[in-house]
Amino acid sequence: MELFGYKLRIELFLCIIFFIVPIILPLFADYSQPSLSEYYYTSQKYTYITLLSIIGILTILDGVMYSTRRYNILIGLSMIGVVVFPVEEFRITHDIFAIIFFVGNAFIVTYYSKLLVIAKKMAFLIIIILTLLLLMFDIINLYVAETMGMLSMSYFMFTRYSILELRNKIVA
Repeated sequence: MELFGYKLRIELFLCIIFFIVPIILPLFADYSQPSLSEYYYTSQKYTYITLLSIIGILTILDGVMYSTRRYNILIGLSMIGVVVFPVEEFRITHDIFAIIFFVGNAFIVTYYSKLLVIAKKMAFLIIIILTLLLLMFDIINLYVAETMGMLSMSYFMFTRYSILELRNKIVA
């Protein structure tokens, strides 16, 4: 049962990190950026590297600890790829890893997850489609789209944490 407690802490910590990344980076940087990846080139470079690396490592750990979530190993590695390949020097490689990360998470939340009811899955799908449309028509920039993705993942992790915590209390 102790291992289950560690799993719960990972869920909660991921929820918090996903939530704070789009808030912390612009709050302490010298100037705002058009995407999260551009914060690599600001005074918040090491904050960017640290927070995104934590997301990657914890997501990989989540995939290792839950046999039903092996896909998280790939998603976590893709976040590490985003960090290791800065956007200006490795545009295509960086973008491929970022797309794998965000599309992978979108697929998990809207299709694969067994924890969310169909209404929440549909809400996530509508948010994803609207965000992509607004981005395509230049109504929002990439930073706003990435922020929507990060906040959606934060909410998903919080929901998953809450459900698992409830199961843990019922079992205990």
